[in-house]
Amino acid sequence: MRPVNFHIAPEGEVDVVVDEIRTTVKSLIAEGVEVDIVVTSPDHWVPVSEAAAQLGFSRQHARRLIDAGLLAGRQQEGSSYWQVSQRSIAELLAKREDGWRRTGEWSKALDDLGVPFE
Repeated sequence: MRPVNFHIAPEGEVDVVVDEIRTTVKSLIAEGVEVDIVVTSPDHWVPVSEAAAQLGFSRQHARRLIDAGLLAGRQQEGSSYWQVSQRSIAELLAKREDGWRRTGEWSKALDDLGVPFE
């Protein structure tokens, strides 16, 4: 299952987001999916291994994403230990979700045009 992220800004509509969370969780449970819920501040920093687990990547790939500037990472001073911004993880997950959504739309559009599948 792909992670689902919800962001609530201080001026945001908390009740609307809570309703979306409730609906999503109920739907997943009805499908027989086990659900873990993690609540964190976007300014929270996590170890690279935890970021990799959230993204479904290896630790090494998460480090490559930091090096490529796709994840915000910081190295602790005087250490080889790296951390990743929870906000950047959520942003990357949102970009990935948007990519999957657009891919589905494009695939449907090609099907509607009768383009043969190769």
